[in-house]
Amino acid sequence: MIPPIQMEEFGNARVHDEAGVSFQSGMIDSMRAVVDWFDVRADPVGKLPKLIGYATAMVEIVSMGLDGRFVGVTLLLTVAACVLVSVKTVPPKLVCAGIVLGICANEMFADPKAVTVIVMAYVWLFDMSVARPRSEALIYVLWVGGSLCAAHILGARLSIATLTVLVYALWAAVVASLGAAIQSQRLYVASVVDRAARAERTKEETALRRVAEERLRIARELHDVVAHHITVVGMQINLARARLGGASADVESALVQAGDSTHSVILEMQDILQVLRDMGSDQSEALAPADVGSSDLGQLVQSFELLENPPRLGVEGVPPPDIPPSVDLAVYRVVQEALTNAYKHGIGRAEVNVNFGTNADIAVTVRNSTAPRTEQTEASGWGLVGMRERVQAVGGSLDIVDDGRVFTLRAVFPPRRRHHSA
Repeated sequence: MIPPIQMEEFGNARVHDEAGVSFQSGMIDSMRAVVDWFDVRADPVGKLPKLIGYATAMVEIVSMGLDGRFVGVTLLLTVAACVLVSVKTVPPKLVCAGIVLGICANEMFADPKAVTVIVMAYVWLFDMSVARPRSEALIYVLWVGGSLCAAHILGARLSIATLTVLVYALWAAVVASLGAAIQSQRLYVASVVDRAARAERTKEETALRRVAEERLRIARELHDVVAHHITVVGMQINLARARLGGASADVESALVQAGDSTHSVILEMQDILQVLRDMGSDQSEALAPADVGSSDLGQLVQSFELLENPPRLGVEGVPPPDIPPSVDLAVYRVVQEALTNAYKHGIGRAEVNVNFGTNADIAVTVRNSTAPRTEQTEASGWGLVGMRERVQAVGGSLDIVDDGRVFTLRAVFPPRRRHHSA
């Protein structure tokens, strides 16, 4: 048995070892984070300009130390500029104000050879031009570029102040233009990727729709041909049993088994038809939740907000509380397909209007300008065919008008689904 004192020493040593391992692990993780940050390959646009600014600051500090001319204000402004531009949690407006004040202080009080504040100002302008909207970035360019020029004119550090002011303004314009060009390229790539994704989804939806239609066709054939003939066979068996009342027990047993078999086949056929129709109506919905409806139209329109001309939604009235789920889903799907076609084949903004009349039909109207015929993409027409079938399946109607300039789609749904006899 180990004495209590030795056990206590062993426990303390174990705690110290665990603390040491934890400290070493934390140091290693911190070093890895620093190394990963300086890996320019991961994000060259975001990291390379900052690394240039940091290198400028290091060279400036070392040169001041070697010359023996450490200036407290210069060192403070250099470090403050690097920290201010590097911290991402500070609001851009506060960073802009800090940079403007730093430029003025650098021009008035710091070493005339200190350029880190100016370099970091250009780095920040580049970041804003890449990441922020054009109008906001332009405001920052005017503030920072104007403060550079104004501070230099007021400071009058050099004899050729006019030339230096022009250089400052030119650099601000070049940096902002480069950032804006990178932003435009990124937005273009994002739009290409989005269009490719939409095209892929459209192809998948088309394939699923065709499979669903084929299943519905098979279900109709089974119902109209096979089930009909089996029902006729069952009726003939019952008629034979009635007419052969004095038949032998073997014949009666055979007729009973035949009748039971036809009845079982009819029941199984009904199950098969139900499965085929359910799969035919649900497979086309596999790419979206099944519980969407007219109340989700706002979210549907919001999914197009990143486009250049997002759609505009107008809703009159409120959805009836007892609207059938099939009609509610059809309203949503018609708007979804219409918007997809509008931005795939048309130009400009799409206008969507949904009118929930009191105890009246539900009307959906979608309008958009059409592109010239030479610019339109060849379409298979399956989207409109599937849309028309969906509307007619719930007892509604679909009208399409294309005058060459404006494409108008109008779908009318009944407030109650009209059932048709099979």
